[in-house]
Amino acid sequence: MKISGSVSADAAFKKLKATTREVFAATRRGMYDIRKPVKQVLASQMKRNLRIKRESFAMAWGAFVYAKDKDRAPLSLYRHKFAALDTHVKGASIGAKGGALLIPINLKPGRRISEKSLRNKIRQLRRQGNAFMLERKGKILLMAETIPESRAILQPWNVRIGAQRFSKRNRTPEIPIAVMVPRVTLQKRLTFDPVRGPLKQLLRGAVINQLQSLRSKYG
Repeated sequence: MKISGSVSADAAFKKLKATTREVFAATRRGMYDIRKPVKQVLASQMKRNLRIKRESFAMAWGAFVYAKDKDRAPLSLYRHKFAALDTHVKGASIGAKGGALLIPINLKPGRRISEKSLRNKIRQLRRQGNAFMLERKGKILLMAETIPESRAILQPWNVRIGAQRFSKRNRTPEIPIAVMVPRVTLQKRLTFDPVRGPLKQLLRGAVINQLQSLRSKYG
């Protein structure tokens, strides 16, 4: 996940007596100084749209200022460490090769479970003989009984362990813990626009401050 932004220095050349190298150097300093505030704006947008609680994840942005090419204006680049964040910006359609996807359902409010953890829990339930597939209303569901032996495994799900037994059969209540689907479509949930809004104001303000300092140098 990468976001880039640049500032045109053409107007500065007309108003300042400074050289191209000095204008580019001032622009680079402004971009460098504004890195932390920009990361805070990006993090706040992530937390608001994705409901992220971990501050460390929201702030996991790497900031770079590319200014090696002397013939081109400096470029600021922000890259998030979680590469899959692109799917929330662009949207995506995810499918399984030659099979289907198991999506966890009936989780406790605010609770999440990773793909690796889901696989491990399903493996443990099968060892106990407490995982089976069932078709309901055209959907293929992975079911599990709410028995005390599976209490630790079913902890992420919104279940009541040790409920009363059904009167017509000698089994405890069962709940669907996952649904099998051929494909999952992820909608766009994030929008980062570096050329307008707060990101533009931060970048523009920082660069202008540096150019004004350069102007005072030449009177």
